[in-house]
Amino acid sequence: MQGINNMLNNHKYNNSTKKENEARENLEKAQNAHQRYIINSYPSDLEEAIEHYITAVKLNPNVAKSYYRLACLLYEDGQISLDTAASQCLVAVNMEPDNINAKLYYGHFLQLMGSYEKAKEQFKNAIKLSPFLSSRPRLILSLNYLKELNETKFSFIKFSKFLYYFISGSIMLISDKASLSMLQAHLQKDFTRFLVNFWGDFFEKIKANMLASKVYDRAIKKDNKNCEFYSKKGDLLIKQQNIKEALKYYNKILEINPNDTSNIIKLATLNQSFFKENVDETISLYTRLLELGEIDDKIYFQLGHLYLQKEERINACNAFKLALKESPNNPYYHNSLAFAYVNLGLYDEAIEHYKEAIRINPDNEWTAIVCQALASIYFEIKNNNEIAVSLLETAIALNPNCEEAYVGLGDIYANLDKIDEAMKYYNEALNINPDNPRIYGKCGIAFWEHDYVEEAIIAYNKAIELNPNYDIAYNNLGVIYLDGIGNIKEALRLFDKAISINPNYALANFNAARACEIILSTHDAISYYQKALEINRQTKELDENEIISRLKNLFD
Repeated sequence: MQGINNMLNNHKYNNSTKKENEARENLEKAQNAHQRYIINSYPSDLEEAIEHYITAVKLNPNVAKSYYRLACLLYEDGQISLDTAASQCLVAVNMEPDNINAKLYYGHFLQLMGSYEKAKEQFKNAIKLSPFLSSRPRLILSLNYLKELNETKFSFIKFSKFLYYFISGSIMLISDKASLSMLQAHLQKDFTRFLVNFWGDFFEKIKANMLASKVYDRAIKKDNKNCEFYSKKGDLLIKQQNIKEALKYYNKILEINPNDTSNIIKLATLNQSFFKENVDETISLYTRLLELGEIDDKIYFQLGHLYLQKEERINACNAFKLALKESPNNPYYHNSLAFAYVNLGLYDEAIEHYKEAIRINPDNEWTAIVCQALASIYFEIKNNNEIAVSLLETAIALNPNCEEAYVGLGDIYANLDKIDEAMKYYNEALNINPDNPRIYGKCGIAFWEHDYVEEAIIAYNKAIELNPNYDIAYNNLGVIYLDGIGNIKEALRLFDKAISINPNYALANFNAARACEIILSTHDAISYYQKALEINRQTKELDENEIISRLKNLFD
């Protein structure tokens, strides 16, 4: 029995030894591939190093080196997040508390996360483990102070600590050759960055923008792969209102580092604000942010409006829905989704979201506008005047100076043939804005439809007085002179004026043709009808059959 136990123990020992040897071999292969990747930057070497590190961890999960080096490569390859990389390095630190490199790697990732104090703690602990052979942790700690100086306000204390650790680490280079390569790889770049930031910020603060620009231009010329220098230059150009030129620098950053989310946000915002024609490019930028894991309701919201701009209504609805999924109580998202539903003709769905936006009511003035939008659906689509009136009255209660709500009430009562009520509300709107030609135009329509010809003429003339380029007012006044008074000459003058203001006005051409037809000016009537037909095939303003029928009658 004792012999059997010995055999089993020996078998376990041999298996354990075999696994450790295999783990050691894979770790060596990983390190060799890692070194080749650092020298040549071949993706195949990176993949090989990652594969061997993973195998080493599986075979022997008790070697700290495998964890922190694997974390470094996986993060560089974009396979894990910064948080995950830091967590893996923390595993290595807990596994081997006296491992200097584990602390350095963990501190490195903490530094990338902006946790400078925690990073310093790791670097200082590494120095304590080997005070006389600590050039690497000292130099890395000095770089930590330098990075912090680059990203925060200048501090003499931090700068002096940077100098202390840099000088003391440099003195120890003689006894720690590994530090020399690290110093060459990192220090020059970071110190240059410090100087560029220091002088660039200084010149910007004293409004010496030309000097600041020269600092950034020289830095870019010296290191044309440093995204921060391009960003500094772009930001300065934005301050100088040179948006188009700034865009070139931000696009250069995108070319160098397509994963820089802060730069992508800048590009998307600039395109959306100043280059509205670049809709597809802006959509692509916001989509890229989502691909990079920047799941944000605001991104979906912006995408929704961009899709509306492209008249891709279904995509717009889906984007607004995703925004609401992230932020279900945002009234602005409900309002935008409702608007997208209106564009799709899904009025019941739109009503629900408009109601929700009104219920949340973030601001009385804004909510009054939403009430008007919902009222228009009940008035124009649902033919429910009672609810429409109630909503418009709510809008006025929320915002007593809501001019459009009074206009809406005037339209409803005019439609109900209640001319006195309609005029009351139109006058209320005019009390708020007495120089609004459109309201006088609405008064003109209401008067004309109820046979108040003289009042209609006065209203339209007032509208034209306020807006001499009001093409609709000229056309409608022309209709009154044509069909109400029988003054063909004045009617034609008014129709021609409307056409001169708006050459693509099909109805004005149609009405001018009618006037010519009455005075038997057949050639001119045919010309106006043909023009109306040509325009109408684009605008769909009139019944095409009506135009064709009148043309045929003239030819007959």
